[in-house]
Amino acid sequence: WSLPTKVELDVLRENKDKIGGFGDYFYWSSTELNNNDACLQYFATGLQGCYGKANTGYVRAIRTF
Repeated sequence: WSLPTKVELDVLRENKDKIGGFGDYFYWSSTELNNNDACLQYFATGLQGCYGKANTGYVRAIRTF
């Protein structure tokens, strides 16, 4: 199990209705910008950005992609 990259996370969001189990939340990816920031995606709108790792959000682990 691992966290998806920001590219994989976007594919998951595009298919969230087929996959199920997602809410309109911010989900973290495994993609890091630097030591302090990582990328996440807002599943309600598709917005992606990189923010401080001290912020909260959801995760969705994947086995393979």
